[in-house]
Amino acid sequence: MCNFLLIFQRFFSGAAVLALGVGCKPEVVSKNPEPVAVEALKVDPLRVIQEAAEEMAWDGFAFARPGRGWPADAGVDTGAEYVARLVEWGYLQKVPVVEGRIEVANLSDSDPGETVFLRLESPSNGIIRILRKDGKCEVFTSAAQAESFAILPEGEPKWLP
Repeated sequence: MCNFLLIFQRFFSGAAVLALGVGCKPEVVSKNPEPVAVEALKVDPLRVIQEAAEEMAWDGFAFARPGRGWPADAGVDTGAEYVARLVEWGYLQKVPVVEGRIEVANLSDSDPGETVFLRLESPSNGIIRILRKDGKCEVFTSAAQAESFAILPEGEPKWLP
């Protein structure tokens, strides 16, 4: 006799509940024929870049690897150069496609977690999304709101070209 653990798995074509047990074969106990909406599978491009940057920063700090770190610590001159390095060194699989331009703040390891890291303004609706170094994301409807919220890095320039 098996003790079963029910696991809900989602697939592009639908969902299924699998029954798994020690020494037992997995078997489908129910199926949902309705497909999962592709919109629900979208990934936040700012979060993807932030997680890759955090991993590279950790490698630079923990293993003293030169050129790895937050933008100011990595010795890059532009946001594009920083993102290209994330891709080149395997921290980011590909650059996410976004509507608008992602701005990269020139922060370093010494900047607190509340420091702004990425900024994205949507040209279609004017919505501004800011992602902090610690991963918290805020959404604003005006540049003035975003500026009042932002804790900018100590180094110059504040934003990489």
